[in-house]
Amino acid sequence: QCFQAGWFGQKQLHPDIVQIAEGSYQKKNRPEIKAGAMAVEALEAALWAFFHDNNSFQVGVLSCVNLGDDTDTVAAIYGQLAGACYGVEKLPLNWIQQIYAKNFIANISDWLRFEGAQWWEKKKNMRGST
Repeated sequence: QCFQAGWFGQKQLHPDIVQIAEGSYQKKNRPEIKAGAMAVEALEAALWAFFHDNNSFQVGVLSCVNLGDDTDTVAAIYGQLAGACYGVEKLPLNWIQQIYAKNFIANISDWLRFEGAQWWEKKKNMRGST
């Protein structure tokens, strides 16, 4: 596997990370998933929820929360994955309507996107001038 040997120079990935990279979350049933405070457990739990969410943000988030233990971390990781994949359009409308300061968050998001584009353009121009 490309992620086992030499991915980080001479360092090997931890066996738990290798298992996740090989798709351990795809083969596990709900009772086998741990949503503990360990980052590896949270990552596997979030990937498990994402893999089994039937393309539904609501199903995935509720799966994360219903795992128990460190659900806020698992749901945060899941939300990043699902948000990147599905976009805001997949969020349940009644959930969006209840977000505190949603206009402020949207404005900050637009600002970050603008600043990111500016930074990227500047970086491209710097590479082209050398």
